[in-house]
Amino acid sequence: MKMNISLRLCGDDGQKIFGKGIAQLLRLIDTEGSMNAAVKRMGIAYSKAWKILRNAETQLGFELVAKQTGGRNGGRFRTDS
Repeated sequence: MKMNISLRLCGDDGQKIFGKGIAQLLRLIDTEGSMNAAVKRMGIAYSKAWKILRNAETQLGFELVAKQTGGRNGGRFRTDS
């Protein structure tokens, strides 16, 4: 028998704040070093990933990733793990 445990954080309204999708996104941002590379590996739209990330940060009350806007070296994300 194989047992599996799943954890999901929901707000007072029952809306999912944090689950396996955002956990995977954060892991990939950490390993890939960019949101763009992470969403390509996940096969989701960049805008969808931003929406999920912003919603989780707003609901939790803190940033999940440190953001660096583009420029000479391009934009980067860091999860501070």
